[in-house]
Amino acid sequence: MISLLYYNVLWKDFLIAIIVQTIHFFGLLVRAALAAAAKSNGGRVVFDAGNTFLTGCFNVTSNVILDVRGTIMASVNVSDYEVIQQLPWYGNITTGIFLTKQPVVYILNATNVTITGGGVINGNGPIWYNCSTNNDLNDTIAPCHPYGRPRLVQPTYSTDIVINNITLKDSPFWTLHLAWTTNVYVTNLKVFSPPPYQFRQAGYGLNTDGVDIDCSVNVTVENSYITT
Repeated sequence: MISLLYYNVLWKDFLIAIIVQTIHFFGLLVRAALAAAAKSNGGRVVFDAGNTFLTGCFNVTSNVILDVRGTIMASVNVSDYEVIQQLPWYGNITTGIFLTKQPVVYILNATNVTITGGGVINGNGPIWYNCSTNNDLNDTIAPCHPYGRPRLVQPTYSTDIVINNITLKDSPFWTLHLAWTTNVYVTNLKVFSPPPYQFRQAGYGLNTDGVDIDCSVNVTVENSYITT
């Protein structure tokens, strides 16, 4: 059961280090609210309507409702992304091309997680598209370099995931990647990514897939609108 505790990212309790609205400011607030929820075994973490939360990647742990009423905006600063190993079925070495940026919203080894709220998770895609060569292994321009583009939302090795009433927009790479997940319900999802010809010659894809169901079981996706 998800805890009834409530954590608002803008609460004064989380204004812990920097008092100006920078990427680091909001990144610290987001991580502080999620850490507080994790410490109490879950709760509702709220991103208030009317606000844009510019942040790097972050982790969502078990029994958390990510209640996005405003907009989460992904940073394009390379230093705001952790570097992690690719999933083992994509290659499992610890150096070189098999490393990748952590997804913006990362749900790892978790259970009972919901993403909802009617707001937007925006990957800031156009900046990523303009630096991509269509082959992330050869990208030489930041923020794509080094280690390519991050996915937007990625539950991995996780169970009992609900994604309901949320918009995912302009993902840097794959939009919603379900990797080795069980019991996932996706409904009222909207995915918007610009067509490839806006950023490069027609015929070259940006790999901004809508939903990738990867090594997963008991997944339902319904009542959703996806354009990529």
